[in-house]
Amino acid sequence: MLNYNNIPLWEFFSRLNHGSRLHKQEIDDLDTVMIEAYYAADKEKLANVINLIDESNLSEKDKQQQKLIARGWLESTKKPDEPNDDELRQKLKEQVFSSPNFNKNNMALYCNFMDFYDLESNIAISKQIIKQYQSDTDIDVQRVLLSIIANMLILTIENKKPDLAKFFAKVASKISTNPAIFFYKCCIYFFESANMYQITRDKKYLIKCDNAVTMFKELGMEAYGNGLNEFIKRQLSNYPSL
Repeated sequence: MLNYNNIPLWEFFSRLNHGSRLHKQEIDDLDTVMIEAYYAADKEKLANVINLIDESNLSEKDKQQQKLIARGWLESTKKPDEPNDDELRQKLKEQVFSSPNFNKNNMALYCNFMDFYDLESNIAISKQIIKQYQSDTDIDVQRVLLSIIANMLILTIENKKPDLAKFFAKVASKISTNPAIFFYKCCIYFFESANMYQITRDKKYLIKCDNAVTMFKELGMEAYGNGLNEFIKRQLSNYPSL
């Protein structure tokens, strides 16, 4: 058919690749906006992302998927006294397990909404993902894997079970630090230090937490740094001033 219509083979496939790249870039851009809004605690920006999705060139199916994720981010910003949207949470869980094995997409989706699962489920799912990907050298996979580990460290602090953190911290330590994953390593440094304080009550670990918060704030992530500071004051009993 290509020969009949005088279309060179290379031109046909280059057009396909170009369209695929544009599609992926549009989804990546939306994901970036959502993540930045989440870390900046900007609920209004998260809500406005839905309008951006409507105005995008994505297919209707992809638009619905991205809207689901945007609503999930908004759901994850709710305070403990706000009612949960159980129907939304269930839809996101179904998306995570839409395929028998974890891939980059559903692994990232699970990572973003781990707080929708109970602790036992998170331990089982995260260990399954670690078993599958702990030796993977793909930077995107490493980012998600370290994010999952950071979230697990948060959960062990919140549930007052710091001993559970040792396994996850050990896995993180085996992933070599490089510029692309430096932020995630810094987060793990903070949460691992907080866990160690829960175990030992040694103030040196609080100093490490304080140093990490200062670094985030001085490098432009003030909202995130303030969030970490509030987290540690809320979660660590008898928090002493440094």
